[in-house]
Amino acid sequence: MANSVTIPSQVNASIVTNQSNIANAQSQIANNQVSPVAGVQGIVTQLSSQASNLTANGANITQASNVVRVSQTALQQISGLLKQLQSLASSSNSSTTSPTDKAALQQSFSSIAGQVSNLVQSASVNGSNLLNSNNGLSIQTGLGSDTSSSTTVSGFSLNNLVTALSSLNISANALAVPPVNPYFSPPSAFIGATNLGAAEALSVLQQSLTTVSNAQASLTASQTNLQTLQTENSSTATGLDNSVNALQTPDLPTLQQQLSAYNNQQNINYYLASQINQQSSQVLKIFH
Repeated sequence: MANSVTIPSQVNASIVTNQSNIANAQSQIANNQVSPVAGVQGIVTQLSSQASNLTANGANITQASNVVRVSQTALQQISGLLKQLQSLASSSNSSTTSPTDKAALQQSFSSIAGQVSNLVQSASVNGSNLLNSNNGLSIQTGLGSDTSSSTTVSGFSLNNLVTALSSLNISANALAVPPVNPYFSPPSAFIGATNLGAAEALSVLQQSLTTVSNAQASLTASQTNLQTLQTENSSTATGLDNSVNALQTPDLPTLQQQLSAYNNQQNINYYLASQINQQSSQVLKIFH
């Protein structure tokens, strides 16, 4: 009769299971990461992807906000220049201004008009310019593919304004003959004017200031909307990141308690196995 001892399957299964639990708990504690679970891992992947997309959206919103900010700065400067041009045109429109002075005023007028043109063309960020095109910007701000997940910032082409200013001559007692655009009033509007060029300039400048003011109001609203969207975007991304961390980061105090319980159970298993071995050995001696 062979001298062999067999540990009952229940005790052996408990030893194997507890050893696996101990190794799993130790691994999670050492790596500070929950062991992968198929269903949970799929959720983590989805949430991580959404958080990544929102981060990219945040960068797009920041870029658009920069474009708007540059445009706002340019419009503020353009508004100031247009008021300077108004002052020059008013001076030239005076019947007491000499032809020599009018010529000097026109020279200053042309120089400042050139500055307006430069501001319009240079209000660009990475190729995006809201002042020389009506195209505007379309920014992805949500996670979907429909229109509700994107935001539009309108463009305000000031090219006609620039063309109108460059055509004006505040020293000439004659109307300019520019391309047709909304900045010029019909000739009948200037009947009786002592200086047709200056009177026409004042009309154009008033319309130009209105256009600039409207653009400023629209861009201010767009900037406020972008800031709101950025706050919401950042908050949602942070929430998703926190959810991912909660799913991936183990509860260390609980794990420590579980590990202690597993170790205690394993000690009991080994004790039972030892007792079974001793009893089995004594039985074998009787039949030896």
